[in-house]
Amino acid sequence: MGMKRIHVVGCGPRSGTTLIAEIMIACFEIDLHTEHETSIFSPPSRRADIFLTKRPRDILVAGPILRTMPSLHVIYMIRDPRDMVVSRHRKDPERYWSSLRYWKKYIDYGERLRDHPRFITLRYEDLVREPDVIQELLMERMPFLEKRTEFSQYHNIARPSEDSVKALRGVRAISAGSIGNWRSHLPRVAQRRQYRQLAQSPAPRRGTGAGPWIDIRRSHPIRLRGG
Repeated sequence: MGMKRIHVVGCGPRSGTTLIAEIMIACFEIDLHTEHETSIFSPPSRRADIFLTKRPRDILVAGPILRTMPSLHVIYMIRDPRDMVVSRHRKDPERYWSSLRYWKKYIDYGERLRDHPRFITLRYEDLVREPDVIQELLMERMPFLEKRTEFSQYHNIARPSEDSVKALRGVRAISAGSIGNWRSHLPRVAQRRQYRQLAQSPAPRRGTGAGPWIDIRRSHPIRLRGG
């Protein structure tokens, strides 16, 4: 069997790409990975069974690469854009790390690929609420994965790089506590008209700059073995 390549992309910065990559490295038998962000075009440094990399903006080129690389599986992280635009990074905790322009640009690329058999869309909210359910989903979609431990135990064995620790703001138990965090940053979401529209609705609507958030949640239900 040749090497399997798993590459994680996202709907923008702060969409959960570092979290899912570090969880997979800790909880699956993955024998080669890079320390933080690596281009989808980067070759492995040595022979391996499974090579895992991640870079959110590679959603822009994932389609052509999937067509030419049959060993490639792409994990696409999506997240409520309201929480994305108020998320901070330990590298520079005084500023917000993302904006709606990423969502508006990237989300259409993800929608075009959603039915590809080797393109796996994961919602950040599902990952942090039910990590072990998501682990089962990934094993169903990528049967070559071998479990080391449950996703919910990730924090007990994870050894992320310094850059990943900064992006994650520390290693801790997976928690849904960040969902809806935008409500604590209303001045941020009130800065521009498109942010105000996001804040005023239970979920982003078409025409707000958030794109098909509701539609994505409906079109990507969690499906488990035998379910």
